[in-house]
Parts: sequence; C-alpha cells; structure tokens
Amino acid sequence: MLAVRRLRSIAKMVSNAVIDSHLHVWRKASDAEFHPHPDHPPPENIQGDEDFLLSEMEKAGVQTAVLVQPIVYKFDHAYIGSLIKSKPTRFVGMALANTSSGPDVAQQQMEALVADGFRGVRINPNLLTKGETLSGPTTQAVLSTAAKLDIPVAMFVQPVHFQDLKDVLTISPGAKVLIDHFGFCRPVGDDDHFQILLNILEQFPNTFLKTSAFFRCSNEPYPYKDMYPWMNVLVEKIGADRMMWGSDFPWVLEQCGYKEAFDFAASIPGLSEEDREKILGGTSSTLFNL
Repeated sequence: MLAVRRLRSIAKMVSNAVIDSHLHVWRKASDAEFHPHPDHPPPENIQGDEDFLLSEMEKAGVQTAVLVQPIVYKFDHAYIGSLIKSKPTRFVGMALANTSSGPDVAQQQMEALVADGFRGVRINPNLLTKGETLSGPTTQAVLSTAAKLDIPVAMFVQPVHFQDLKDVLTISPGAKVLIDHFGFCRPVGDDDHFQILLNILEQFPNTFLKTSAFFRCSNEPYPYKDMYPWMNVLVEKIGADRMMWGSDFPWVLEQCGYKEAFDFAASIPGLSEEDREKILGGTSSTLFNL
C-alpha cells in the first residue's frame, strides 16, 4: 500500500510528458546486423537493445528517450538512425561528432546527420585529433555549425576539461551546450570542482546541465541523498529550465535500475512541481524541439 501511494504521489508531481535526456542502445548480439566497433564491444552482461529499453520506459512512465550514439558503434550512426525513423515519437537521436579528423570532417558529418533526422551532437574529448584540446579548432567548428543548425551540443567532460570548456565557450558562445552527468563532479571532496562548474553555468547562459547518471557522481548508494543539495542549489542559481534528467541506460541497470532512477529524480525534496516537470521533460522538449 505504501508503494502504491508513493507511485501515485510521483504521478501527481509529473503531469507532463517525461523525457529521458541521456541513454544508449545497441543491438542484441544475436542480431545479424550487430557490428560493434572493435575497440569498444558492448558488455556481455548488460542488455541494451531498444525492445528492452521500451519495456523499461513503459514501467517508469517515460514517453520519449534521447538516444546518444554509443561508443560501441563509434561514428557508424545507422542503428540509431533507423530507430529515430521507425519510432519518431519515442526516440530522438544525438550523434557522436567525428572530431578525430579535423574541423571540416566534423562539420560535414554534422550537416549530413541533421539532414537524416538527428537533433543534437555529442563531443567526446578523448576522440579529438591527437594534440588538440577541447578549446581547439574542431570543437569551435562543431559549436559554430551547431549554432547554425540550431541543435544542442553535449559535452562529455570531466573536471580536468573545465578550463578548456570555459575557453571554448568564450570563443564560441552561440551554440547551446549540454554538460553531461554533472561534469562528473562529486558532492564530497569535490566541492571546488562543483563550484567551478556552477560558475561556468552562471557565466554562460547558453549552457545546460544534464542531471543524469546520479550513480556516477554520488558517494552514497541509492537513493543518492547526498545529491539533494546540489539539485536545490542548481535550481536556485541557474533555474530548472536549464536542467534535464537522464538515466544513462543501460549502465544504470548495474546500479539502482531504470525505474528506480526515475523514481529518485521525480521525488527529490525541495523542488516545486513546476521545476520538477522542467527537469523531467520540459527542458529537453524545448531544446530538442519536440
């Protein structure tokens, strides 16, 4: 009975469509078209196909998912491209920018993928051309192209990248930039990093934060109560309309579980109903033109 009442309470708090802003999928290993990148095979013990994802979304009451191109396929976007075409009301595609071959290749790839239906692009600093930093010409080209195409750019950054991130945002302020997973800060022992992240968000109004993959940042087991203060500070300082929840499926399955990740995000204390709805879907709906 307590569990039923809790679910009803959560349902009341979230009356608008729920959007998962960050997750990954890959084909079943038994699928004849399963061709993972040889450097990054998917883990054998985690199920990450779209049918299983849809069943998990159904249990959690999540209507739409932003499929972030997994490293499993690297720059081969055929699988994600097929999903966003076959299920356009359930899936939105975020591509992985090909930053390994310089600015021109990255720009041409982005234009082609957006024409094919993708609504965002992600930069992984580890894939940049050898010797180039996040503030270099390739990232500048991605941000400039994204601004022209009116799509957001997700940044897979950690605290070690914060200065370069600040530098490139200063050079290229036009694009809407999403910082993944709290920038991999931690609430205990990493206060300086969080303050730097907060300063970046306050300084650059076109930056947004994925309050995603809580398990990657929290120092506590589920339900990650040490993340509550950060969420309330962020709402106060930058506003819920610059924050969005993401599960980081299927990796979250190794931790608390998909539905549990949503239940946690939907029940963080101290947030108004309006702020909660923005974080759980409203911000993503605006950014991805849903």
